[in-house]
Amino acid sequence: MSDDFELEEMRRFVTQYESCEDPYLRSEFLQQTGTTFAVVRRYRQLIAAADRALAANPTARPGFRADRGRRGRRSRPTPVRPPGHARNRRRRSRVTVVVTVHIVVELS
Repeated sequence: MSDDFELEEMRRFVTQYESCEDPYLRSEFLQQTGTTFAVVRRYRQLIAAADRALAANPTARPGFRADRGRRGRRSRPTPVRPPGHARNRRRRSRVTVVVTVHIVVELS
């Protein structure tokens, strides 16, 4: 989760949805909010993932990475090519440009 507020909003929404016991009321709730059951299911998955992450590391809060910025820049080893091999063997992706011209001729 990127933000604690978003996670709490998802929790609140799922709680409201689950408070409707009648399937008809649940359908009405989804219709009023303009969402689908797939959204509710995805919110449940995200909430469960955030809860698992908190359980694994109780000192961390969601959306915060403590290790950000610690890794320095990695230096690449200097490539050594055997003699006779091409410099760059990877194919470069080429962009194909399609130009469409419409000509309208009016005969009088």
